[in-house]
Amino acid sequence: MKITSYSAKGHIYVYIKAASTPEESIPADILKKLGSLVKFKTHDIEKVEKIPRIGMDTKEVYSSIESKGYHIDKADIRTTEN
Repeated sequence: MKITSYSAKGHIYVYIKAASTPEESIPADILKKLGSLVKFKTHDIEKVEKIPRIGMDTKEVYSSIESKGYHIDKADIRTTEN
């Protein structure tokens, strides 16, 4: 499946099918809460990836897009200090 990812404030990422727009795929009330979306990258994903991707659970993204038309994820940024 070819998807496009968008970034929003607060380390939030939104994934939709590449052939559609956020306005076509995401309910208006959710779009309003997300605020401005910036196109980040286009990906080709498989339901079961041979190699894991950093920061993206492709199985979860794929299933969510198939069922709802979009997937929203928040990056968890952690740092460690010695």
